Amino acid sequence: MSDAFFSVRNLTVNYGSIVAVNNVTFLLKKGEIVGVVGPNGAGKSSLLKALSGLVKINQGEITLEGQRIENLTVYDRLKRGITICLQGRRIFTNLTVEENLLIGGYNIDSRRMLTNRLDWVYSVFPLLKDKRSKKGGELSGGEQQVLAIGRALMGVKSVRLILFDEPTMGLAPQITVNIMNLIKEIHKELHSTILIVEHNFNILKGFIDRLFLMVNGELRLDTTSVKGISEQDLLHLYMRKESKNDK
Repeated sequence: MSDAFFSVRNLTVNYGSIVAVNNVTFLLKKGEIVGVVGPNGAGKSSLLKALSGLVKINQGEITLEGQRIENLTVYDRLKRGITICLQGRRIFTNLTVEENLLIGGYNIDSRRMLTNRLDWVYSVFPLLKDKRSKKGGELSGGEQQVLAIGRALMGVKSVRLILFDEPTMGLAPQITVNIMNLIKEIHKELHSTILIVEHNFNILKGFIDRLFLMVNGELRLDTTSVKGISEQDLLHLYMRKESKNDK
């Protein structure tokens, strides 16, 4: 695991007596897109929050290019190029698009650097530039998701790892495809590593290089054979694992 771009070893996250992430170990290669699927309550969102520093881990190691980062703050992980786009978009509906983006750059001290970063986000997402004076609440669901992605990228000078938590949640099928294509374009431009949680495997299937299956906080599957897997296969794997655990 020492040769990995990003590695996680024996990661555990507890919420009181509830084990959300249970002794998870994996590595990510530089530039790959990895999908994470699993039932509700599997620990997928908790995993991403732990990797970004939003929740404290109870045990384990997180390493970025050989350097331990599990004790770093969200701010310090942003400086190292790790950002997260949270589930549910969570934009400020009463603020303009530009104000939402500027909040995403809260960790940038230099006004000039902040302006440059804003210009860069506008160049990547022309839609946001066109609507920069509109309130967040006036945007469609798909536009709000684009804004959430732009905000996530605002505070990172050099994006190395992007964590997406269900970016297509609640969106119409065609908008879902548009968002996934946008994420693919971001990956192509930035050459960043992406870890993306989705509840619908069929959404991910054509976009990812590798697949994780999480069940009850544990990593049950790590495979590159994505094209040969169906949702039914994943369901059978999940049910078989659960049957063994019940014995």
